[in-house]
Amino acid sequence: MVVRQLHVTPKISRKAPELDVVAVRAIGQRFAIHHRQRYIDALGKLDGRKREILAALPLFFHCNHPSLPGHLRDAPSGIWGHIPSGADLAAIHRFARSFDASLKPARQDIDAICLMGSGGSLGHTADSDIDLWVCCDETLHDALLPKLRAIELWAYQQGLAVQGFLVDPAHFRDPANSTHGPLLLDEFYRSGIHLTGKIPLWWYVSGTTATEYETSAKELMDIRFVRQESVLDFGPVGQPDLETLCAAGMTELSRALQTPHKSLLKLALVESYLNHAERPLLSSHYHHLMRTGVSDITRLDTYYILFDYLSASPTNRLSTFSAQDLREMFVRKIVSRGREIPRSSQLASEIRTWGFGDERIQALRHPQRMSLSSTLEEAKLSLALQHKGIQFGRRLSMLSPRIRPELITLENIFESYARPEDPALRPINPALLPAIRPHLEIRRVRRQWRLMEADNTLRTASTWAELLLWLTCNGIECQRLQSPTAWFDQAADFWLEATTRPFDLLLFFNPLPDPNDDGDRVITAFDDPLSYSGLSICKARMVWCVERSSDQFTLNEHLGEAGVLKALLAALQNNGAIEVAGATYEDKLLVRRVISLLHQGRSRLEIDGVFELAIGRSRYAIKRDNSGQLSCHLIPHAGHTTDSL
Repeated sequence: MVVRQLHVTPKISRKAPELDVVAVRAIGQRFAIHHRQRYIDALGKLDGRKREILAALPLFFHCNHPSLPGHLRDAPSGIWGHIPSGADLAAIHRFARSFDASLKPARQDIDAICLMGSGGSLGHTADSDIDLWVCCDETLHDALLPKLRAIELWAYQQGLAVQGFLVDPAHFRDPANSTHGPLLLDEFYRSGIHLTGKIPLWWYVSGTTATEYETSAKELMDIRFVRQESVLDFGPVGQPDLETLCAAGMTELSRALQTPHKSLLKLALVESYLNHAERPLLSSHYHHLMRTGVSDITRLDTYYILFDYLSASPTNRLSTFSAQDLREMFVRKIVSRGREIPRSSQLASEIRTWGFGDERIQALRHPQRMSLSSTLEEAKLSLALQHKGIQFGRRLSMLSPRIRPELITLENIFESYARPEDPALRPINPALLPAIRPHLEIRRVRRQWRLMEADNTLRTASTWAELLLWLTCNGIECQRLQSPTAWFDQAADFWLEATTRPFDLLLFFNPLPDPNDDGDRVITAFDDPLSYSGLSICKARMVWCVERSSDQFTLNEHLGEAGVLKALLAALQNNGAIEVAGATYEDKLLVRRVISLLHQGRSRLEIDGVFELAIGRSRYAIKRDNSGQLSCHLIPHAGHTTDSL
C-alpha cells in the first residue's frame, strides 16, 4: 500500500485565509500512519493464504488481466494515483508469477479501495469477514459489479470471506439517499481503513459539523491545498434523525442473536446518540483524538474508542446498560475466539481492575475449554444483556410505532430460545454455546435423575432420557458420559443414536430394566404381535413417546398394555417421520415388529379404514372417522362389552 502525499502548491493567494499548511499536512500524515498500522495489524491477524489474498486485493482491481482473479473483458480498472510497491508486487506474484504488475494501467476508473468495520482492531480475528469498499462513480457500478462478485467467490473458495460494496461518495451527500445515511458514514469515518487511492477530505477539515466541514473544505480548496479531483468527498456526517436511530437500533438488536456483545455495544451507541443528541458523534470523537496528536494505538482502536465513548456518556439520563454491563460486553468481545491481549499492556492492567483475572480471561479466550457449568453461567449473563436490549427495543417502538411488528417478531425469536435453567426441552441460542465436549455423569438420587459435572448438578429430571435430550437439543457432545450401570451405558448409546436422527415422533421401548426379570424367558401367546418372538421374549413393557416440534422435545411415558396401545395410536395418527428404537440389544426384534405393525396398520387404515391387532390377551380395533381422527375400541370376547380406549 502506498500513502500518497497531497500536492501543496507554494503559490498562495494573498486573499486566502491564513492556514497552517504544515499542521494540516501533519494531521493528514497522522491519519495515514494510523490507517497503515491498522492494515498491518489486519494482515498480522490472518494466516497463510488469507493474508496473501488481503495483501493482493487492491491490485486485483488495479489490474484487469486474464491471469488474475476476477478478470472480465473491458471491466473498469486502475486505482487513482496508485503506484504498486515492492510488497504489492510480491503479493500479486503469489497468484500470477509471470504478471508484470509494475505496468501503469491505461485507465484510472477506481477512486479508492478501503476496508470497512473491525479490520485490524482488538475485535478482529483470523475468522473475521473482510468488508471491502470499492469507491468509484456510480456510472461504473454495473460494469464493475460482476468483477467484484467474481473476486468475492474466488476469495471464499480460497478460505477468506470477502464482502464487497461499490460506493460512490456522492451518495452520502444526497439527502434523498436513505441507504447511505449518517450512521453508515459515521461508522466508516471512525472504523474504515484507507488502503490506496484518493484520500478522504474528512481527514483534513478542521471541524466535523456540516457548517465546519463546508467552511474548512472551502478554505482548503481556496488555498489549493487539495484539489477536488484528488480527494474523496463523502461530506459531513450530519445528525441522524429519530427514525434512523430507531431503525439502526432494531438492526443491532436483530444481530445480537448471533453476535451479542458486539451488537449490544452498538445498540448502546444508538441509545447514547438518542439520549444525548447534543454530544458530538463517535466519528467526531475519533477525529478530535487524531487532531490533538493522540498516537496510542489502543486508545485509537475501533472498539476501545466505542467503549470509552459510552463510558464517558453523561449520567443525567437513565441508560439501559450499566457501566459494568459495558465492561462485560467490551471484554468478551475483544478476548473471545482466541484474541490475545499482552499481559503487560495498560489495557490488560485496566481490565484486571474490573475484576477480570488472568484465569478468567484465558477461559473467555478459549471458551471451548470451559466447563459446561461455566459455559451455562456465561450464557445466563449474555441472555440477561440481550433481554436488556429487548427492553430498549420496546422504548424504540414507542418512539417509532412502525417498528413494532419487527420488535414483536424479534421478541418471539428471543423467547423461542431456552434459558439454561428452563425445564422445557428446547435449545439455548447456539451462538451462546461454544463447541465444548464435557465430562458428565448421570446419577440416580432417590427418585430423581441428575446430570453432574464433577460435583456440580447441572440439571435434574424425572427420567434419565430428559437429561440426554437436553444435551441433544443443544448439540452438546460428551467426551465421556458416565452412567449408573453398564445397562444404562448401553441404553444411553441407543437413546443418543435414536434422538440424533430426524424424526417427528420417537417410540423408545423398555427404557428401564425390568425389575421382575429373573432370566426366565417365557414364550407368550402367538397372536400377540408385541410379545411373541419365537425363541426369546419380545415384550413391550414400557414406551417413551418423544414428539419433536422444530428443536423442542416433549417426552411422555406410557406403561403397560394401555400405554403401549396409546403410543401406537399416536404413531399411526402422526403423518411425519416415525423413529422406533429400544434400550437393549434384545429389543431389536421388538423394534422390527413394531415397524412392521405400523406399516401394516397404515395400509389397513388406508384401504379398509379399520385395523385390528392383539396386545396381550386383548384384541383391539383402530378406526378412522370422516375427519381423519383415529379411535380405538376393545373387541369383546363372549360375555364382554365393547370398551373404548
